[in-house]
Amino acid sequence: MLITTTDTLQGVEIKEYIGLVYGISQDVTGGIGKTGNKLMAKTMEPLKESLQAAGEEVGADAIIGLRVDFEKGFARGTGTAVKLK
Repeated sequence: MLITTTDTLQGVEIKEYIGLVYGISQDVTGGIGKTGNKLMAKTMEPLKESLQAAGEEVGADAIIGLRVDFEKGFARGTGTAVKLK
């Protein structure tokens, strides 16, 4: 499933806007520098999986307009589930 921060998809037509979907994962970043990128991946991969599951649950082909917030040890993602032509 395509998950993107953009609100449109270049060269792809959106057939239907299904609605908002949400995902969450534990934020394990806590560091910066060389280890920061590895820790960010450990935070974002489960978030991506959570969003993908939410999208599949509503029959989406893609999630657009993804926004990610970090708060109190968690990363939360919100996006719009869409069907593509």
